[in-house]
Amino acid sequence: MEAQEKAEENTGAVPKEAKKDGAEKIKDDVLTVRGFRFSALADAKTAEEEYKKMVYISQRMNKDNPEEVLAIYHKMIENGLFVTPVGVDFLMRVREFLVECGSIDPERIRPIETGSLFTQRARNEARAEARPRVTTDLVAENKNLKRKYRIAVAVAVISICLVAAMFMVARSSDNPNIINYKTAIENQYAEWEESLTEREKALREKEEAIKNGQD
Repeated sequence: MEAQEKAEENTGAVPKEAKKDGAEKIKDDVLTVRGFRFSALADAKTAEEEYKKMVYISQRMNKDNPEEVLAIYHKMIENGLFVTPVGVDFLMRVREFLVECGSIDPERIRPIETGSLFTQRARNEARAEARPRVTTDLVAENKNLKRKYRIAVAVAVISICLVAAMFMVARSSDNPNIINYKTAIENQYAEWEESLTEREKALREKEEAIKNGQD
């Protein structure tokens, strides 16, 4: 017990009244820890755990070696060891010790990161930055739709022109096809019929000539 008190006094990081129970609450309020009243029980329990860590770390820090204290201080920040006001207050007191010891360049001492938004204005700004830029997205989407529409119209016009050209070629072609097939067949049949008529006429003329010769 005496060793613990001596370690705490050496660092100056933990107040003397904190030497009793690390999880002691003021006025038996389950949401109050080390003078801070939390809005949620989970945060209060986290603060209690952080207080236990404070006591453990304080026992092992030696103010006679500021470089070692600085290394521990930076490690606590990097690992996010303390997030509640109870733990942040401990970090602040360690930082003040490093600044006041005189052997550490203040520029080497990292600032304490809170990781929280404390005002409604800050929360509103954070939500605004996180909110998708609807206006920009709509404009970009509208431009994309217009571009696709123009391409579709161009393709449709080209397709119509190609179909019309195919019909024109089909109608002007001499070879039978799906467009002029009926006309081609009718013309060919008419030619056959005309040829047959001429042959029948020639045959009759020949028969008449033979008949007249016999007479």
